[in-house]
Amino acid sequence: MLTLAEDFFNASSLNDITQWHIFEQVFTQSDLKNILSTTKAKDALKELAKINKLQEFFPNERISSIDDFINKITEINVFETIYK
Repeated sequence: MLTLAEDFFNASSLNDITQWHIFEQVFTQSDLKNILSTTKAKDALKELAKINKLQEFFPNERISSIDDFINKITEINVFETIYK
C-alpha cells in the first residue's frame, strides 16, 4: 500500500494518477473499491487525510471520511477519468 499512498501524495489531481492502468487486464470499479477498502489501504488513506491530501482530488466537494473518498473515486465518471 506504500505505492498507493505515494501515488496519492505525489499527485495534485486525478489526472496525475492515470498511470494506474493495468495493461492487458480488465480492471473494474469494483476491483478499485475492493483494493481501497482493505485495512492497509484505508490506513494509508487515513494518513493522507490527516494532511488534507485527499480533499485536493475533489476540491469542490466535501470529503468527510475515508469511505466518502473511496465512494467518490470509484464513481463511474471518476473511475473513467483515471482509466481512460
